[in-house]
Amino acid sequence: MTVGPRTRRQAWSRLSRASSGRPALLSQLLVLSASLVLFSALVSACAGPPPGTGDPGNVRLHALMAQPILKALPPGSKVLSIESSPAQWDYTYGGWTGPGVVEDFEVPDTASALQTTVQVASFFIATASKYGWRGNNAGVLQNVKNLTEADVQPGALLMPTMNWSKRLRGGFTAMMELLQGPQNNVDYRSPYENNLYVFGLSLGANAIMTPPR
Repeated sequence: MTVGPRTRRQAWSRLSRASSGRPALLSQLLVLSASLVLFSALVSACAGPPPGTGDPGNVRLHALMAQPILKALPPGSKVLSIESSPAQWDYTYGGWTGPGVVEDFEVPDTASALQTTVQVASFFIATASKYGWRGNNAGVLQNVKNLTEADVQPGALLMPTMNWSKRLRGGFTAMMELLQGPQNNVDYRSPYENNLYVFGLSLGANAIMTPPR
């Protein structure tokens, strides 16, 4: 029998009247449902990631570490540190954090930190393009070029974050950022903290979220 609109409204009216007479029971059912959803989420997180997700065999991490641009630094640069991190699963809440590589390097000290910043930004725009990275940093570079020496303050970083993306072998997209200042485990006691001649090149990729079919 097909239930018409009037019949559905009557059924809903009866259900509403029945529920209104037992508000405590309805509240308990809602609390129980919410608790079951939360419990299921916690069990899923603690059970570990689905097989085939993350970065099996650290394939994506190795692809990031092999990128030639990590060695294509401005002339005279000194590599301070390279740190890599594999994909990590959050056992508390569930979910993946993708793999990444961060390289800190120092460029030669010059009389003008501002000029050096412009040179480093210009260098990486050209070099990233040479190695197939795509970015939209022309506006950032122009903003840096518009600064004057009077804008340079002790400890003030001059260059906004610059970023690129690139499709790597294996069918995934990598992201790259150039940041001014050290990025790898540097605290306030380090001589490199807030150093205008130190930069960080960060490469990362998303983890595999869906198990392969």
